[in-house]
Amino acid sequence: MLKRLIFHTFLLCLATLVAKAQRIAYADDISIACTDSDTIQLAFRLHFSGERLTPKQAYVITPRLVSDTDSIDFPSIGIYGHDQYYYYLRTAFSPFQTRNDMMFWAKYCPLDTAYVRAMPYRQWMNGATLKLVRTDITACGDIDDTTLDATAAFRADTTLTPVKEVERKQEISNLNGSARIEFIVNRTEIRPEHRRNARELKAIREAIESIVRDTTLELHHITLCGYASPEGSYQNNVRLATGRTEALKQYIARLMQLDTAKIQTDAVPEDWQGFRRYVEEATTATLPHRQEMLDIMAQTMDPDAKLKRIQTAYPKDYAYVLANCFPALRRTDYTIAYTRRRTWEEEHLMLMDTTVTLPATQRRPDTHAGIWPYIPFMALKTNMLFDAALCPNVEIEIPFGRSRQFSVMAEYWFPWYVWRHNSNAYELLNWGAEFRYWWARCNATRAPLTGNFIGIYGAGGYYDFEWHSEGEQGEYASVGLTYGYSWPIRRRLNLEFSVSAGVLWGPQRHYHGEFNDTHLIWKYNHNLFYVGPTKLKLSLVWLIFNTWREKKGGRR
Repeated sequence: MLKRLIFHTFLLCLATLVAKAQRIAYADDISIACTDSDTIQLAFRLHFSGERLTPKQAYVITPRLVSDTDSIDFPSIGIYGHDQYYYYLRTAFSPFQTRNDMMFWAKYCPLDTAYVRAMPYRQWMNGATLKLVRTDITACGDIDDTTLDATAAFRADTTLTPVKEVERKQEISNLNGSARIEFIVNRTEIRPEHRRNARELKAIREAIESIVRDTTLELHHITLCGYASPEGSYQNNVRLATGRTEALKQYIARLMQLDTAKIQTDAVPEDWQGFRRYVEEATTATLPHRQEMLDIMAQTMDPDAKLKRIQTAYPKDYAYVLANCFPALRRTDYTIAYTRRRTWEEEHLMLMDTTVTLPATQRRPDTHAGIWPYIPFMALKTNMLFDAALCPNVEIEIPFGRSRQFSVMAEYWFPWYVWRHNSNAYELLNWGAEFRYWWARCNATRAPLTGNFIGIYGAGGYYDFEWHSEGEQGEYASVGLTYGYSWPIRRRLNLEFSVSAGVLWGPQRHYHGEFNDTHLIWKYNHNLFYVGPTKLKLSLVWLIFNTWREKKGGRR
């Protein structure tokens, strides 16, 4: 047995080497040029041989620019067998230790594709030669390289300058929040242990850390704006609002080890706008003189005089505001501005010169052609027509095949009711299985288990139907054909209609119940034989997907 296994493994590896010798992938219409003083652009059309890969085989084609002093790889094109393709999608890990900018399942790989990519120009590239390197994983698990036929050299204008930073405007996003840092009366020092300051400072720290720790984001600046309530003299409030905001700035800079230049501060000594908004939204039950207070606020006079007049004229209203409004006005609003880091594609592919034309269309192929991003592991169903007839039922369907065009379904019906002192019975147990073929194959735009299907089923079971002590018992078997159609109504829900026709047969016994139906008296037998429609279904289908999700090239 071991010798036979070794012999077959040797034949498989030999067949792989022979097939590799017959590969004829090549590139033509190659163009390498500078689009400006900063960018070198590569364009060519790659022709595939249409070879068939085993599930564990895969290969990538990498354009490589090589000079006497240096070399650089452009993004590669990956072609994967069935197992390697699914492994890459689920784990975002390429066995070639390289990033695939274009990726194909071998079964749906096009015969040719256009390739246009750009990179920043470096001086060493002048006089470099292009090579297309093919790296294979064979059926034996070996990795080897082959240089394809690609003859092209790049000769830049001697007046070109080295690459320089290209200025691009980045969109700034903001994360806003508010904290109530409490201070000792007439003091500006922050005391974390004072009242609930620890909780408020923690909220600010976590907000900043959410930006700093995210590798896709970059902190731009932080803005702090401190507010004070109107009580007290205006000059003193200016000192407190400015000093307390500056104290928070220094505290955050030390805690997060940030440059103070990234933290901007502002202060509103007396938050009359917040005071006015609170009075406007209050009711006369809480502030009986709310309108009079608003009239005083609208007057043009010194802020301290306004507050003194409200305090003197309406002492009870002022006491309510002092206890319920002013504490909320003593706060610090913060805005954390951040930018999203540019991805590799944004740094390089956005430099492409769109004026370059190729012999055929330059549409970038679908990097996941031929596969739906969410593959259901199974589908759970219930026939709502049977449910309406008080016949509980459950079905399980499992798709299989590369294109999910085949599935196996199993069903079980189990109504088991007896009532009116056993004189009435509705008892049925049914088991069935069905093999289905779906006309439309699963691809990038069509989900599995949708559209038209046909199937062949087999079923069997036993029953006991009784009405007013007259009943029928028996066993049966049935085979037939099914046609149906399934509509997707949600990502995880389908609505399925199907009708089945076939033959049903089995022995049947007629009986009569006596002595309060404690004894069933046999009357006669006959054989059941029926040809025609056997099942009608309107089923609700719940799709249970695999836990993995599509990742574009395996990157965030």
